[in-house]
Amino acid sequence: MKTQAKILAVDDSKMNHKLIGKLLADRYNVSYALSGEQCLEEIGTTGPDLILLDVTMPGKDGYETCMELRKLRVAKNIPIIFLSGRCGIEEKLKGYEVGGDEFITKPFEGEEVLIKIDKCLAHQADANILQSQVKAVSSVANSALKDNSYIGQCLSFFEQTFKVKTIEDLADVLLDTTRGFGVNATLQVRMNGHAYNFEDDHVPRELEAALISKTFQNGRYVDFGRRTVINYRCVSLLVKNMPLEDSLRYRIIREQSLALLKGAEARIDYILAREKMHKQEDMLKKLIGKTHGLLQVEDVNNHEVVSSMIGIYEDVLRDVEMKFTKLDLEESAEREILRSLAIGLRRLVDLQENLHETNEGFDKIVDDVQG
Repeated sequence: MKTQAKILAVDDSKMNHKLIGKLLADRYNVSYALSGEQCLEEIGTTGPDLILLDVTMPGKDGYETCMELRKLRVAKNIPIIFLSGRCGIEEKLKGYEVGGDEFITKPFEGEEVLIKIDKCLAHQADANILQSQVKAVSSVANSALKDNSYIGQCLSFFEQTFKVKTIEDLADVLLDTTRGFGVNATLQVRMNGHAYNFEDDHVPRELEAALISKTFQNGRYVDFGRRTVINYRCVSLLVKNMPLEDSLRYRIIREQSLALLKGAEARIDYILAREKMHKQEDMLKKLIGKTHGLLQVEDVNNHEVVSSMIGIYEDVLRDVEMKFTKLDLEESAEREILRSLAIGLRRLVDLQENLHETNEGFDKIVDDVQG
């Protein structure tokens, strides 16, 4: 069943109360006040949907009462219909100036009263619907503006991450962004078997670090009253003062903070890969230097050894030739011995050339690696 609208009739005459009640009781829920002062005192408890207000009353008249009603938050939008024995242009203008919506002339006709009451109630219902729509649109607009504000800060963070080269610099940029969100936070980065904690005010706090370390495996979001831990693989963010009283801002901060962590982790992977590559480059350079030095030493040593062997062999060959002159050997035997010695000498020369070619090969490898 449709709820009856509540009408407050304000008139110093009880006779008029009876007339109004007889006219309206079947269609509306009617209450009464005998003065403007009583109306103002009871308006908060009666909560009418419309007020019928007599103009001529002792104490505060209808105009004064209307002005006071419009100052009250609970009554500033309630339709007010003046009841007056005088409804000239001046009276009506004054009524509209103080906040009235309609005029009904006394003595009133029942049909006129019903028509004007229905008209004012319908108009107020339309106004309420419009106001609700405006609030809804305003809420959506504010939500979009807030979202855009936070998204803009996130985009700025992503741009800055391309410039940072250390984990410390990355932490500073991320915590600067969360400060822009209006919250205080602690960041934890887990890498190479260690946990590194960063505070937005650069003051180490063991409690916050321990809280993150205890909860980073307990899901994406872990809530402790106003504190929320947001986890993403090797990074976690502890927000210490989440806005529980603002559900929209609370949701946005959770979502955008997770986006920050995803971006931070991507940059951390790049920084670690870059550091690893630099270490490998340094090791390779050292290895090349050592290898090059060893090859130079080996080249000298090989050259000296082979040269010494050839020198010794040549001495032996000359000594043998001198002794041939003293020995009574056939010429064919002498040639055979000299031939064997010459073959041995040739092998020594070949060995020296092979060592030289090997060293040249190593030198080429070193040059290729350096290139």
